[in-house]
Amino acid sequence: MKKLTEEKIQQMVDLYNDGNNFTEIGKIIGLSADTVSKYLKDRVKKRVGLLDRYTEEQLQDICKIYKDNGISKVQEKYPELTKNQVYRIASNRKERKENYFWSEQDVKILKENYGKPLKEIQKMLTDTHTVRSIGTKAIKLNLTQSREWTDKEIDIFKRYYSSVPYDEFKKLLPNRTYNSIVNMGRKLGIKSYNYLQEKYSDDQKQFIIDNYKTMTDIELSEALDKPLSGIQEQRRKLGIYYLNKDYSGYDNLSKFFRGHIQDWKNASMKACNYQCILTGSKDFIIHHKYGFNKILQEAFEKMDEQNLLKSTNLSDYSFEELSSMLDIFQCIHNKYPLGVCIRKDIHDLFHQLYGSGGNTEEQWESFIAKYSNKLTA
Repeated sequence: MKKLTEEKIQQMVDLYNDGNNFTEIGKIIGLSADTVSKYLKDRVKKRVGLLDRYTEEQLQDICKIYKDNGISKVQEKYPELTKNQVYRIASNRKERKENYFWSEQDVKILKENYGKPLKEIQKMLTDTHTVRSIGTKAIKLNLTQSREWTDKEIDIFKRYYSSVPYDEFKKLLPNRTYNSIVNMGRKLGIKSYNYLQEKYSDDQKQFIIDNYKTMTDIELSEALDKPLSGIQEQRRKLGIYYLNKDYSGYDNLSKFFRGHIQDWKNASMKACNYQCILTGSKDFIIHHKYGFNKILQEAFEKMDEQNLLKSTNLSDYSFEELSSMLDIFQCIHNKYPLGVCIRKDIHDLFHQLYGSGGNTEEQWESFIAKYSNKLTA
């Protein structure tokens, strides 16, 4: 067995104390699990396995609650368990929650209330579901497919769309989304009350033309004291769009938004002097210190609040809708720190230690503090 340096052994100890098992440590260090075990058996205190903490009766109880009612109910009775630990116990016991983690009751609630804002539906559900997972479930249940307008709805539309403010008009059609209403207006050739009442001076129009490249629609609306929807409509009337006409090639919204952060990437590379900040290598990738998926989730929730979010399929959106959604995403994305340039193997090591998704700046700082000296050695 090859003799390791004390520094390398200490690195393995640190990895073990961070929660990694022998196999995971071996993959990181480049050794077999048996070799790691031989070096660590007298240097670390053996952890009590998750399954060993509970009696057989308790494990059966955990699995039954999980299968019938979901993770939140397990945690009510066993608050010391994290979500991942519940998953691990259930997986080890080959248990699987029914209905892809959706209870029959929650599916019924979603079906009966779809059309209302997703955040409102989220509060009605008995189990914990993110806004994004609710939208995904709605797609799987075919709830997002267009529903024919009734004669009564069309009559209401024709009578009131141009004569009352949108907030009041929406109360007359509570089961219609913003996008559904806007699309019907286009189909019937009827302008909304808000559109007809909103006036822009030549100076205001010129302000939009002069500043749209450096300001978001939200910033323009604040600068001109105009509603966001009015700014977006006025920009389109002026023939100004934020997207290239060809936005094909993206499989879904997530990849679409990720494909439109080049300015952020350029600024990140410039801040890192176009090299890995740990090794100086010119071969690097750009790491989000604040998880991209968390930024995306925040953006989706904002889009849902504005009744823009329909599905994750790009083909469900018009050019104008995608332009508005991209504005929101970039505004939120730009709130968070620039990325850091790091070599790919170092990036892989970070995610091996801290997982992928939901990463934080604190994790990055901890990673740098623990491993920067070893990585550059």
